[in-house]
This record gives sequence, structure tokens and C-alpha cells, in this order.
Amino acid sequence: PNLPTNRDERLVLASQDPLVRTVEDVRATITLRPRAGTPRTVSLPVSVLAPPSLVGSSRIDLEPERVVLTLRGPENLLAALAPAPSYSIGASAKAAPIGGGTEKASYESLLMGLIIRKLHLPAEARARIATLAEGLFQTYREGLLQLDGETQFAARLLAESLQDFIEVLVAWMRGQYQFDPVAVELPFGQRDEAPPWRLELENGRCLELYGRIDRVDLARKPDGRNAYCVVVDYKSGQKKLDPVLLEQGLQLQLLAYLGVLRHWPNPQAAFGVEKLVPAGVFYVNLRGQYPAQNNRLKSLADPGQARRQAYRHTGRFDLQILRLLDGRADATSGDQFNYRLTKAGKVHGGCREPMEPAAFAGLLNAVEDHLRNMGQKILAGTAEVAPFQKGALTACKYCQYQGICRIDPWTHPFRVLRRAAAAGDDAEEATN
Repeated sequence: PNLPTNRDERLVLASQDPLVRTVEDVRATITLRPRAGTPRTVSLPVSVLAPPSLVGSSRIDLEPERVVLTLRGPENLLAALAPAPSYSIGASAKAAPIGGGTEKASYESLLMGLIIRKLHLPAEARARIATLAEGLFQTYREGLLQLDGETQFAARLLAESLQDFIEVLVAWMRGQYQFDPVAVELPFGQRDEAPPWRLELENGRCLELYGRIDRVDLARKPDGRNAYCVVVDYKSGQKKLDPVLLEQGLQLQLLAYLGVLRHWPNPQAAFGVEKLVPAGVFYVNLRGQYPAQNNRLKSLADPGQARRQAYRHTGRFDLQILRLLDGRADATSGDQFNYRLTKAGKVHGGCREPMEPAAFAGLLNAVEDHLRNMGQKILAGTAEVAPFQKGALTACKYCQYQGICRIDPWTHPFRVLRRAAAAGDDAEEATN
């Protein structure tokens, strides 16, 4: 009942060759004119817009100088499109971005295909990744991934891993996830229409934050004026929000992104809504975290379930939007998101990620307080040499300057992190 009314989106695609007669041969230039914001022109093959299940159907009309494609989907399907992102295909999933030329166009095609995902089946999305990856392998860094058998094997593994990820993601989007991706690699503080997030400090000073958000998803409220927003951050490995690090202000980046959206100066121009309502933040492991099994038979018993568990999102979210995250009305536990419900329909006591609305808002406010406190300390010249320790983890573990640092990790008295004394269940819930 909360989904927007469907309507037809009619796109007229200008063909580069008036004699082209097959969908596979057409490369189209498309101008998207959102309800708010600047029109954007992209160039991509029609086959990305028209999945194999639609090719040859009455929805596609090939004419001498144009292709008319009618898409049916949510009303806000093409309301917004982010700037073309960079994407990495190297050993580190977030390093060495591909830049310009065919690589950027290919990934942009993939992005468009995901945005109109309602027309794709998971298997079709998997096949599309294989095609795009094969093209990238030939051109990436002048054939770097084609040097020898070792690099070719690594490239195939990367492609298969991305295929697994996209197949699972598209299945979730088609079947249960009610949010729509509206922006990727969204910059703030780097261009005029997206100013930095400004936090007022004492004595007329301020702290300005700028950066780039991997992905922003929206679910419009029934009135169409406001929308719930979710931030998705892609990682090359497993990462979770830790209650102690959150409480101590040492794990702020992901929730700060949601603060940026909460205070976005003109959401109507960028997102087509009057207000963005924070709903959740999630890390997504691009490589997948597969559960360990006792033997090979158990590992291969249900590959689909294993993949869903491997790509489960981790983070924090507002409990009141649970059925927008997981639209399965009878579900008592999540596969895309981490939650469990009791027989009474309440959240299980051991679940930290779903939070009551007041506690979730309190967590966002606490993040802003931490940022302001950091700003005050920076301007006051505070620079303590006090690396933390939490269990076996220390701030020095991943530091790249250990070779020149005078701190001896064997003898240094680390700043030990502990949970603050809980003043009742509410205090603990605010950080869980």
C-alpha cells in the first residue's frame, strides 16, 4: 500500500545508425529530465535497458531512426540519476578506480541496468555482469588483467564474485527491498549544489565535513513529499558497527553520512522530496562473508542460502521501517538484514541492529555531538598521543606508520575502552 502508483515511462532513443535493425546493435543517447534538478544525458547500449526477456516483444519498437522503448515501473523510477561513479576491479575492491573511456561507460551501463532493475531477473543481471566484465578485462590498465594465467584467473574470480553479489542483490530488490537506489558516489562539499555539512561550534566557529557517499536509497512516504533514506557503504571485507566504538566516537563515518542527508540543504532539487527522514545505515561486503561449515556437503547443500548469508547487510536501522527493508509480511527473521522477531512480533532481545525510533534518533544526535566535540578539540589545539585498546584490538594494529612511531606496543599503556555504566536498559539500547 505504500508503493507509488505505476505508470509508463516512454523513452525515445536516438540511434547512431539509421539502418540498424536489431536491438543488440543500437547504442542510444538518452536524456533524463528529472522532476527537479539538471537534465542528464548518458550513452549506453539498448540491450542494457531491454533485458533478454523483453527483446522482440511489443514493448520495443524499432524504427528507421529511433527505438521507442516503453518501460513500466514505479512512478519515481527515473526521477534521479547520480553522476557517473568510478569503480575498481583490482585486488582491492575500493582502490585504483577505473577512469574514463570505455570502462566508465560500461559501468554506467551497469548502473542504469540496476536502477531499472524491476525489468531484470537475477540470472539476467548475472549474465550482464559477465559481459561487462569481459570487456573491462581487455581494456583495464592497458591489459593488466590479461598479462598471464595468474592475472586472468584472478580476474575471473573477481567477475564471479561480483556476479554472485549482483544476483543476490537484484533478487532482494525484486522480491522484498522496498527502497530505490537514487544516487551513487554522491559528493557533498565538492560542488556548489551540494555544500559541505556545516556544524556550528563555539565562538562563531564551525566544522565543515565533505566527502562522498557510496549509495543512497529512498522510499517515499505515502504523501510523496517526504522520503525515508538509507545509506549503503560498500566494503572489500567484513565490517560491523561496534557498540563500544560508537559510544566512544571512534566509528562515526557511516552514521555521519546519514547526518549529511538529514541536514541536506535542498532535498527537493537533488532528490525530488521536501525532507529526507533517516532510516538506516549499512555496510555491504562486496566479497561476501561465507559461513564456515564442518564439511563440504554442508557447504554445498544450499548455495543460494549461503550467498544470501554472505552478503547480508550489517548496520543500524529504525525499527518502524522494517517492512520497507523487508517486505515479506510473514518473515520473522531477515536474510538481507539482521533481525529476529519473537512469536509476539517483537524484536528479539539479542538483536542490536533494529532500534526503536527514539533510540535511533538519539544515536544520530550522539554522532553530531561527537563531531562537534572533535571540532572544538581541533580548534583548541588538543593533540593527545593516546591510542586506544579494546580487547585484543589496538589503534596501532592497522597503522601504516609503525616503522617510524616511537610507541612500543608491548609496553605502551593504551587507553582502554569500556562501555559507560548503563543507566538502565534505555542507555544500552541507544548504542546498540
